[in-house]
This record gives sequence, C-alpha cells and structure tokens, in this order.
Amino acid sequence: MNKRMVAVVGMSGALVLGMIAFSSVSVAEESAKTEVFKPVATVSGLMSGQGMMFKRLQKAVTDKETPRRLATIEVLSQVLAELSNVNQYHETKADYQVWARELRDTALVLSAEARKDDKADDGTMKKLVRSIKSTCGDCHDAYQD
Repeated sequence: MNKRMVAVVGMSGALVLGMIAFSSVSVAEESAKTEVFKPVATVSGLMSGQGMMFKRLQKAVTDKETPRRLATIEVLSQVLAELSNVNQYHETKADYQVWARELRDTALVLSAEARKDDKADDGTMKKLVRSIKSTCGDCHDAYQD
C-alpha cells in the first residue's frame, strides 16, 4: 500500500470511530433527557434528613469553634439545598414548590457566603439561617401532619 492509501484508510477509520463515539454520547444524552427523576426517600425520611442537616448547619453558623467552620457550612448548605431540590418532586402544589425552591435557593446563597472564607459575613450567614428556618416553618405549618 502506498502512503496516500494508508493515510486515507487511517483517516476513514478515525472518522468512523469519532462517529461511533459521538453517537454513543448522543444516545446517552437522549436517555438521560427522557428518564424521569423519582425520589427514593419518603417525604418523612427526606424531612428527617433536612432536619439533621439544618441542626448541624445552625450549630456551625453560631459556633465559631466548629472545626473547618466555613467549609462545613458550605457543604451542609449544599446538601440541604439538594435535599430541598429533591423535595420538590414529592408534591405538586404551587406553595409547596415555592417553599422547596426558596429553601434550596437560600441554602445555596448561604453556601456561597461561606465560600468567601475570610470575607464571609457572620451576620449574613445568621440571617440566611433564620430565613431557612422561617421557610421550613411556613411549609410545615401548611403540610406537616
């Protein structure tokens, strides 16, 4: 085989492999788009988890002696935000959805504040924790058995 033919065969092979790889990604992406998210936790289990995260978060915000305090606040806030995100899938009523998103968004703001490290403002973090507590209370007043 001459050099030109080897180059053409090599390029054709690379093109075919690229098309296969691209089509595999497309199939995976399409599959992910059509799969409906279903929470695996019960509402009760999810609420218990949110409560545990909130208590730890509240302690970390108020106790300046917490080891790795700001990193702890950042992570706990993110976990609480994700639990709130999942919570939206347990109820379709508009007010429930609003409270779940409000809790998620407030927790993400708290996480971002903690990520500021030395520039994180304790007053802002405490205010955000109070806001989270208020949102939880409003929802529980309407939905808790």
